[in-house]
Amino acid sequence: MSDLAGSTATFVAVNAITRKLNYLVRPRHNIDVLRREVEKLKAERSVVEFLTERACRKGEVIEGDVITWLSRANEKIYESRVFLDEVGHSRRFSPNLPLQYKINRKAAYLTKAIMEIERERKKFDRISCLAPLPIINNEAITSRTPILNEIMELLKDPNINMIGVYGPEGVGKTTLVKEVARKADEEKLFDVVTYVAARNKGLEELKNQIAKSVELKFEGNRLCEIQKQKKTILLILDDVWEILDLTKIGIQFGDQGCKILLISRNKVVLSEMNTQTKIPVNRLSEEETWELFQRVVGDAIPDVTIAKEVSKMSAGIPSAIVTIARELRNKGLNHWKDVLNNLHMVYDNINANLEKSAYIASPKSEDSLDMVTAEKHEVLGQPSNIPDLVPSGSEGTKELVTLTPDKLEELSHPSLPINSGKRENITDEISEGLFDSNENMMDRVEDIASAKFDSFVSQEIIALSRTDQTVDFHTPNVRKLLYKLHSSVESLFGPAISKGAYVRVCDGNLDNVSELVLHLSIVYKNIDDMTFKTMKRFKHLRTLLLFPDYGVPIQKVPRDLFLSLKQLRKLNISRSHLSELPSSIGCLQSLQYIDLSYTLIKELPDSFDTLINLQTLKLRGCLNFVQLPNGMRKLTNLRHLDIDVIRQLKSMPPGLGNLTKLQTLSAFLVGNEEGCKIGELKNATNLTGSFCISGLENVSDLEDAKEAALINKNYISILELRWNDKKIDNSTEEEKIFEHLRPTLRLQELSILYYSGSKLPTWISDPSYECLVDLTLYDFKNCCFLQSLGGLPSLQFLCITKMNELERIDHQFCRNGNDNSQARAFPCLKKLKFEDMPKLQEWSGVQSGDFQFLHNLQVKHCPKLKSLPSLSSFKALRQLDMSYCQSIMSFFDEEDVFLEFLTIKDCPELKKRFDRSDGRDWRKIAKNILIDDEEISAH
Repeated sequence: MSDLAGSTATFVAVNAITRKLNYLVRPRHNIDVLRREVEKLKAERSVVEFLTERACRKGEVIEGDVITWLSRANEKIYESRVFLDEVGHSRRFSPNLPLQYKINRKAAYLTKAIMEIERERKKFDRISCLAPLPIINNEAITSRTPILNEIMELLKDPNINMIGVYGPEGVGKTTLVKEVARKADEEKLFDVVTYVAARNKGLEELKNQIAKSVELKFEGNRLCEIQKQKKTILLILDDVWEILDLTKIGIQFGDQGCKILLISRNKVVLSEMNTQTKIPVNRLSEEETWELFQRVVGDAIPDVTIAKEVSKMSAGIPSAIVTIARELRNKGLNHWKDVLNNLHMVYDNINANLEKSAYIASPKSEDSLDMVTAEKHEVLGQPSNIPDLVPSGSEGTKELVTLTPDKLEELSHPSLPINSGKRENITDEISEGLFDSNENMMDRVEDIASAKFDSFVSQEIIALSRTDQTVDFHTPNVRKLLYKLHSSVESLFGPAISKGAYVRVCDGNLDNVSELVLHLSIVYKNIDDMTFKTMKRFKHLRTLLLFPDYGVPIQKVPRDLFLSLKQLRKLNISRSHLSELPSSIGCLQSLQYIDLSYTLIKELPDSFDTLINLQTLKLRGCLNFVQLPNGMRKLTNLRHLDIDVIRQLKSMPPGLGNLTKLQTLSAFLVGNEEGCKIGELKNATNLTGSFCISGLENVSDLEDAKEAALINKNYISILELRWNDKKIDNSTEEEKIFEHLRPTLRLQELSILYYSGSKLPTWISDPSYECLVDLTLYDFKNCCFLQSLGGLPSLQFLCITKMNELERIDHQFCRNGNDNSQARAFPCLKKLKFEDMPKLQEWSGVQSGDFQFLHNLQVKHCPKLKSLPSLSSFKALRQLDMSYCQSIMSFFDEEDVFLEFLTIKDCPELKKRFDRSDGRDWRKIAKNILIDDEEISAH
C-alpha cells in the first residue's frame, strides 16, 4: 500500500513538474491554445445571442442560467482579450524566464476556465420560456373602457366566436387586448387564455407557440388535450399583418366554446379572415384627449391655454397623454412651459430631419409634405416613442447609464428607468468589447454598433425616452434624444440582476453590496471616506458610475482608490467638483472609458499616458482645463476625445497624429511647433462628424497643406476651416495653401472663417460635391470676386457675411463665366443670406429658372447696394428681409410673386414705395408686412 501511495505521489509530482517545464520549453503553446478556445467560445456565444434575441422579439423570458452563462462568457472573453493584447503577437522566446512562466500559467488558467464555460453550454435544455400575462395598471386604459366592455360582452355571446380589433400603430391595441386577456382570465370565462404575437411567424411557428403557451401538444392539426377534455380557450393573436388560415391552427371554434380575438392594423385582413365583428380603435379625439389629460393631471393646472396645447401635442395616444400628465401633476408654470418646449423640440427635430431628406429626394413633390406629416405622427404616435418626461430615479435626478443593447447580459438594471444617448450607448458597447475591431473590416466597428442600435430600436428592445435637458454651451440649441430599455423586455433580465452583478445604489450605502459586484452605479448626496473605503472591497468591479443628486459633489478621490480597482474598464465621475485625478489612475490598465465632463479638473496626471487601452476620454465642460498632457501620443487606442478644443485648449499636444483610430475630436489647433502642425492629420482618416481646423494662418507651406489630406477624411460631414481674424498681407500664398485643403466629397456642411485670400479655391464650385447642403462664408478680408457657387447640385443653405471688398455680384456667381448657359443655378437652394458687405453696390446676372426653390432671402447691412434681381426671378420666394440697406430703391415689378412675409428696416428709399398714400405697390407684395418694426396690414 505504501509503495502504491509513493508511486502515486511521484506521478503527481512529475506531472506537475512537467507541466511547469512546458511553460518554459514551449513558450507560445498555451497562448495559441487560448486564442483557439477564445474563438470557439465567441462562436458559441454568437449562437446563444441569436437565440436570445429571437426569443426577445417573441416576447419570451430568457432563462436565468442563459443570462448567467452569457455574462460569464463575456467576462472571460474580455479578460482573455486584454491578456492577449498585453502579451502581443510576438513569437520570440523571452529571456525573462519568471515572466515567461507567469504568462503561460495565466494562459493555461484562462483556457481551462473557457473550456469549462463551453461545457456548461451543453447543459441548457432551453433558452427561454413564455412570459406570463401582465397585470395592467394603467390610467390610459380607462380611455378605452367602452371598447373594453364591448369586447367583454362579445366574448360572453355564444353566437360570436371570432372578433377583430383594428387601428393604426400606437393607439393602444395591444394594451387593450392584454387587459381583455387579464379580465377574461380573472372572470373565468375560459379554461385557457393565451396571447401570441403573430407578426413574422409562419404557421408551424404559430402552432408550436400556441401549444407551448397552454402546455399541450398537437395531434395532427388539433390540440389533442383540449379536444379530449372539452376545454374552452380564448386565443388572442396580436399584430396580424397577413391573412392566416385559422383552420390549420388546430383549434375548433364555436361548438367547443373556443373563441379567437384578432388584432391588426388592417381592417381588410380581418374581413378576409371572416371575423364576425370588427371593432375600430382610433386615436382619441381632441375632446377625449383633454378629458383624459385633466383626469390624470388633476385640478392644479396653472395655465389652461398651455395645458390644452400640451394635451394636443400627445397626438391622441392614451399612454402618451398619461405619461405627460403625470409629469406635470402638481408642478409650477415654468415646468409646464419647459415640457411644452420639449415636446415642440421633438416635433421640430423630426420635421427638420424628414424635411431635409424629403426635399433632396423630390423638391417639388406634394407627396413629400404628406409623407413628412404622416411619418411625424407615426413616430410620435407610438407609446414606446413618446418622450418620457419623468426624470429617472428620485425626483429631479437625471440618470446616465451603461447600456449595451445588443448584449442582453450587459444591460443596466432593467427595473429602473434608464436614459442614454445613442452615441454614449455605442461607445459603451465598444468599450465593453462587445464588437470586435478588425483593421481589415470594410465597416468600422462604430458603424456596426450604430446599425445594431437602430435595429434594437426598431425591434422595440430599447425605446426613445426623452430629450436631454443638459445645456452644452458649444451647441446650446441642440438636445440629444435619450433612450431607455423598453418596458416589454424589462422582465427578461431579472435573474442576472438578482445575482448582484449589476447594482444601483441610491442612498450611497454600500454595506449590502456583494464583493463580487461587476457593475456599480451610485446616486449620491454625499460620499465620505468610509464609502470610498468600502469601494476598495470590490476587486472585480468593471464599471463605476458616480452621479450627484443635489447634495455635495465629490471634491477629491482617495489617492489609493484605484490601486484596489485594477479591473475597472469604465469610470464616470462627471458633474462633480473634482479638481484632480490621483496618479493611481495609471494602475487601471484595463480602463477603456472615463467621463470627467463638467468637473473642475485642471489637468490630467503624468501617469495618464499609461492607459494604453483607453478608447473614450470625455472632458467637455471642464472650464478649468487648458492643456492635454504631452504623453497623449501614447494612447494609440483612443477613439473618442470629447473636449471643446476651441474653447478649452490653447494648443494641441504634440504627436496627436499617432492616434490613428481617433474618431471624435471637435477641432485641431494648427501650431508652428514640431508635432503640432497640420500634417499631424495625415493619418486621421477615421475622424467623424463635425470637425474644425483652426489656426490655418500657421500652415507654413504647400507641402504641409497637402500632407493633411483632407480629401481622405470621408467620415467628416461638417467641416469648419478657420484662420485668425487678423488681416494677412501675403494673400497669394494663402490662396495656394487653401487650394490644397480640399475636403472630402462626402461633406455636407462647410464653413470658412476669416480667410484673407482675394479669391476662393477652385474646388469650392465643383459639382462633384453632391452631398453639400450648407455653405457659410464669413469675414473675408480681401475677397473682391465671388465665383460660381450655382453649380453645387444639393446646396440648400448659403450664408455670405462680411465680404469687405466685394463690390459686385454678377452672372459668374450663378455659372462659371458662361452667361448663356442653360443650366439652372442653385437648383436646390432654399435660404440665401447676404450680410455686412460695406462695398457691395449691385447684384445681377440671375436668369429665368435660377433659384427655383428659394423661399427665404435676407439682405442686411449692405449700405451701398442699389439694385438686386427682380422678385419675379424668385418664383418660390415666400419670405424677404431687407435691413439697413440705405441705398436700395426697388426690387419688384408688376409680375412679382406674392410673399408670405416682408420685413423692411432702415431702408429709407425703399420705404417710400410703401407709403400708404401711394396705394400702388405694397398691397401686391406680401400678406404680412413689417416696416421699421411696425406691422402693416395688407387688408
